[in-house]
Amino acid sequence: MFRVKTLMFLLLVQACAVMAQEPEYRAKNYPDGGGLMYDGYFIGDKPVSITRYFEDGRISSVQQFDADGNSTIVIYTVGATPYAEGAYKGKKRDGVWRFFSPKDGHPVILITYNNGVKDGQYMEYFDNGVALDSMNYSADKIDGERVKCFINGQKQAVINYKAGVLDGAYISFSDDGSKVVEGVFSEGVRDGVWRFYDNDGSVTEYKFKKGHCKKYEEFLKKESAEADIDRHIAEPSFESIQ
Repeated sequence: MFRVKTLMFLLLVQACAVMAQEPEYRAKNYPDGGGLMYDGYFIGDKPVSITRYFEDGRISSVQQFDADGNSTIVIYTVGATPYAEGAYKGKKRDGVWRFFSPKDGHPVILITYNNGVKDGQYMEYFDNGVALDSMNYSADKIDGERVKCFINGQKQAVINYKAGVLDGAYISFSDDGSKVVEGVFSEGVRDGVWRFYDNDGSVTEYKFKKGHCKKYEEFLKKESAEADIDRHIAEPSFESIQ
């Protein structure tokens, strides 16, 4: 028991000593006589805060660390406009990340991460702040209802997913709110009756059974731009900060 208590006491003393250490300022320049690459404060080999710089001297990112090595960061464009802000759990993105237009700084994309993978709310925005695309991710896959909108805020499409696969009701609209296409996906393929609502008020139906339709070629010709149900979502890229 005495040895255990002694060990605990020594660990406590060591922890207090580390906590009591004053942060040490460090800096590094770009090679070949270049300007400041980064500077910051460290306790031992653990960073407390780091500011990185472009070669012309403007700030490229500001990162603050906690005692566990997790951090928050703001990343800037060359024009000194914030480009992204978020948090890291170790070296993996975690929590809500926000990306901004390098042109004027308005919000462009919001992504929720859990230990490096998309998990939670995902949003894209038009320049006027209206949500262009919104959905939920679970373990890096779209899950549940996805809503795409026109720039006026009117819904463009409502699409359902299950673990990244199209599954459930699908409806697309024109920018005046009227229906354009309506149908159902089942495990990634069209199933049941799909309807096209024409401008003259007529309705054209196509019957699917597990992805198969006798008039499939006709269906494809009729399918309009509003029925683009699976546009690729590109996440913004930026140079590694680790």
